Amino acid sequence: MLQIPPHRNITAVDGNCCRRKMLRRSSFTFYCIGISIIFVWYVLAIMDAKTSLRKTQGLPFQSYQDSYSHYPTKAQRTKEQPYTFKDTKNMEMHERKLKLQSWCKTFQERDHDSNIETTRTFFYSKTARFGVCKAPKTGCSFMAKFFFALEPQMSVVKAFTMDRYEVHSGAYEYDEDFMFKTLKKKRAFTAVVSRDPFTRLFSAYIDKVFLIGKLNKKFGLTLRSRLYATQEESCGYDISFQGFLDQVVAMAANGEYDEHWLPVSNLCNPCHLRYDFICKTETLDSDLYQIVEQLNLSEERKEAIKNSIATEKENKNEVMSLIKTTMYDHRRFKRECPNVLDLMEKTWKSLQIRGYIHEASPFPRERFWTTRKGKLKVGKINDEDLINIVYEEFLNRPLTPKQMTRQRHRSLVRAYLNIKPDTISKIQKVFEYDFFLFNYGLEPPGETKH
Repeated sequence: MLQIPPHRNITAVDGNCCRRKMLRRSSFTFYCIGISIIFVWYVLAIMDAKTSLRKTQGLPFQSYQDSYSHYPTKAQRTKEQPYTFKDTKNMEMHERKLKLQSWCKTFQERDHDSNIETTRTFFYSKTARFGVCKAPKTGCSFMAKFFFALEPQMSVVKAFTMDRYEVHSGAYEYDEDFMFKTLKKKRAFTAVVSRDPFTRLFSAYIDKVFLIGKLNKKFGLTLRSRLYATQEESCGYDISFQGFLDQVVAMAANGEYDEHWLPVSNLCNPCHLRYDFICKTETLDSDLYQIVEQLNLSEERKEAIKNSIATEKENKNEVMSLIKTTMYDHRRFKRECPNVLDLMEKTWKSLQIRGYIHEASPFPRERFWTTRKGKLKVGKINDEDLINIVYEEFLNRPLTPKQMTRQRHRSLVRAYLNIKPDTISKIQKVFEYDFFLFNYGLEPPGETKH
């Protein structure tokens, strides 16, 4: 007999099934919404990261503390705002960075891959966590003394009275790789020091070509300059400032440079390396006052360093050191400079150009002559003889700091007075980046600035 199965509640079963399907659909919807939110957040994060990377790409030296960025520019100041010396320097530093960054952008859009490959050297103090790009003829000897003074194992006074050979021993100097690694691990201040290209070239000429040395010989042989005609005046090659400048621009046209006049923009590459401080040789004293205040040093050492900076230009040890350096070079280049008395006269002239000896004081040649068998001859000469005579000149005809500055400027103006216009145009082209990035006038000293 056929048995009929009990009746099933089909409606209740179908209802439960629909509810389960709806729950699954709702869960799937929420899951999709969650995934979409995460995806959108991820895309935005990637875009933000790429934007930041583009902004900082090629700028490994990141400023970790721009302590003057909040100060208004000159255009934003009001007469009612009182400013201290510190405020003024902060604003000046800030404006230098703004101008440099603006010109960097302009040049990068115009020129591509125009940077000259060079080996960079930095002064660095582990104690103060402060590094400066080393650019010769921008006050390097002074900066080397400054870094010796930052370290606690040496007294500040001793650091600022060291001679040139001690200062340029390589202490506290590091290569670019060391600086990259250090700045990645530690927060540190960095700075670059610039100098007016016209002034820097003249300084390089006096130090390295006018006085005897390797560059005097190199340029003399290249330019086929003759030794001075007479035996009484035979010290080094007779290279004029015009000849030096012509050779510099000729070398630059062939991609040849010497670190003593390689543009600071190439030596330190401020458009690629983001420095905290843009210093200038012309205002180095006040720039360093401001930097010292922000370094990790005791208040006592800070004051000692600032006092030494203030009196360094009046320190006669720098002059004595220069004389000793020149006389040392004479012993190395006796063949090129057989007459030491002529070298002493050149040294005297270089001290007048630097503003240490009054420009109206003639070199006292007669002080070095002696009578032998009724004839005048040059006696035995050593470093101390010239040092003593120069020291007497300091006492008899002292110059004030303002007089020293004016005399240096007059020497600079006279040096460029008869330089050919075509040579000036070529210098402006070679040092174009330095002129604009560091805000220097394009005209030679003494001319109207544009």
